[in-house]
Amino acid sequence: LVEVADNKICPKCSFPNPIEAIYCRECGTKLPDANGNLELTVYSSEICDRILAVETNSYQTNTSKCVLKVPAKKSVDILLQCGGKPFRITTDLTKSNILNVNWGTIEIRCTDSCQVRMTGRNMDTPLIRQNVSMDIVKVPYGVYILRFELDGETEEMTVNVHGKTKVESNLQRKYKLIIKSAVKIDRVTIDNGNAVDVQSNKFLWRNTQGTYTFRIYATSINGSGSYETTINLNKDTMIELQWCHINVKTNGQATAIFRQDAASSQTRITHNGSFSLLAVRGIKHELQLTKPHGETHKEIITPK
Repeated sequence: LVEVADNKICPKCSFPNPIEAIYCRECGTKLPDANGNLELTVYSSEICDRILAVETNSYQTNTSKCVLKVPAKKSVDILLQCGGKPFRITTDLTKSNILNVNWGTIEIRCTDSCQVRMTGRNMDTPLIRQNVSMDIVKVPYGVYILRFELDGETEEMTVNVHGKTKVESNLQRKYKLIIKSAVKIDRVTIDNGNAVDVQSNKFLWRNTQGTYTFRIYATSINGSGSYETTINLNKDTMIELQWCHINVKTNGQATAIFRQDAASSQTRITHNGSFSLLAVRGIKHELQLTKPHGETHKEIITPK
């Protein structure tokens, strides 16, 4: 019997080869050298700042093709730095000792500047961009997840890059509207929609840019009233409302219609004697009193 020692095991087919063999006698794969390293040829469609075999000192810079010394394992990780960004590619050495890396681009667009976070299997670390409205990122072919964040809202999408890919987020910046009132706000309706109960002297609302109509209902110990305003919300806005009472005295029963100038709604009251209305200062109002027999009285009032 002859004892055979230190066989070179083929990383592809596991065939034992003599120690002096360079190529596997079974499948022709190039075998590890005396230090147990294999040669891996990396081709990149882009010139990389650096191509590095992880866990080794084998690397080359400013190149699109290089030959690296890598451990004779089933797979190794290769780091490619392009434009200062690191990407990680895992290559299967049992299939080939050649790694082809093709690069594509992701064109990122946001309706309003937002934060973009990108992750993927080929990324060594997440890529985070702040206040982006448009950006082009160069990446190896593969699947990536983009997460957009703006004013507390998020949007996430998955893209499969095999060339040029465009991604656009529909997130829009939200602006803040604050309504402060000298008297208690009962509720607010927006664009004649459902009423929002407030029960305080302050109303906070956030939404995207646009034109909105608000009707604010307020109550004091001497009466109640409403105020209507249309706002083009394109920045953070605050409205401060100062109210006053309009005391109305009538000789007998009368129906009062109280309308703010240019407003679409009105307040209707049927009362016998005097009553009080709440109105915002400096806004012109129309008061119309109608008695049961049809007599009508109109008056224009601008509370000071």
